[in-house]
Amino acid sequence: KNLKKETNNELSRAVGTVVWEDKDMPSRDIFFETTEEFKKDLSLSPDAFLTGCFLPAVYLGEKRIKIEGEICPTLKDGLFSNLGILKKWYGRQFKSIKIEGKIGHKNVNLPQKRRIGLFFSGGVDSLYSLRTNRLAYPLNHQLSIADCCLIHGFDIYYDESSEKRLDVFQRAL
Repeated sequence: KNLKKETNNELSRAVGTVVWEDKDMPSRDIFFETTEEFKKDLSLSPDAFLTGCFLPAVYLGEKRIKIEGEICPTLKDGLFSNLGILKKWYGRQFKSIKIEGKIGHKNVNLPQKRRIGLFFSGGVDSLYSLRTNRLAYPLNHQLSIADCCLIHGFDIYYDESSEKRLDVFQRAL
């Protein structure tokens, strides 16, 4: 909830608040952050926040995700398809979850020229995905991966109390 844009020094953020219902955890702001150069392409898409919250919510046992704003029906279906694969791979660890939100999809200031991105951890799966894409498409092709996204605190262990919390992330980056 509370999706908003913020500017901090030379960085711009799309911020939202995560409120846990079934897990005894404090509310927390999560954000997508970029430099001034890409500020115009940053949008307050509920789809982005749904995507970012889906796996942590499933993994930690939340029964539902309620999101403010319109969500893309294709994204919702895709998340459930991927959850089905995770259940086959890992079994009962991944429980079903309900997604509540207004279904629909309005354009949210997408750039005229579309770009393909990849969530990138530096691990075997993301390296394989990038390499396969590079072998399949030349760099100037519309389906060539143009951007990689490394998320601090998701794929790489994150301990807020640790003095070395950025060391592992910086090394991966």
